[in-house]
Amino acid sequence: MKFVLIFLFVVLTVYLWFVFLTIYHLVRFGVGKEPKSASLYVFLGSMILLILTVIYFSQVNWKEILKFIGF
Repeated sequence: MKFVLIFLFVVLTVYLWFVFLTIYHLVRFGVGKEPKSASLYVFLGSMILLILTVIYFSQVNWKEILKFIGF
């Protein structure tokens, strides 16, 4: 079970780092209004996906999945 939590933490960290880098570069190096609007859309979309992922992963019966896999 600890392996699953560590794996999910690593995936979440990499995902949030990628989103941060995308938003930072669009806002920092973008000229005009369009890159800043695009970064806002990326940020809002990533937050919606993060919230949905947390909600759905919290509803998963991990004991049954691990039993099915053989752990």
